[in-house]
Amino acid sequence: MTLDYKRFHSDKISDFVAFQAAILRRIAPGKALTHNGMPLFDVVDYANLNASLDFAAWDHYPSFDTPDHSDYSPSNWSNDYFRATKQQNFICMEETVGMGGAPHRR
Repeated sequence: MTLDYKRFHSDKISDFVAFQAAILRRIAPGKALTHNGMPLFDVVDYANLNASLDFAAWDHYPSFDTPDHSDYSPSNWSNDYFRATKQQNFICMEETVGMGGAPHRR
């Protein structure tokens, strides 16, 4: 039941994005549409959500978990994942260049 609910919830989110995209395409023809995604956020299937959009986008907030800030594997994985959702390149909608709210390790 939990899996069915998660699929239902993801489908409803994707349906709502498609509904909004249809409205925007009608009132602003020729404009590109996207939505920023969050890597490893498993509430929505981004391949399904991005189907009604022109290109994929995601928010990049590195965690800086390693003392030398060298752990980029989550970012690399996210790049591959969002590129795959549309089988084309993507953009980064948001980016942080500093520690921000990341946990500080000493």
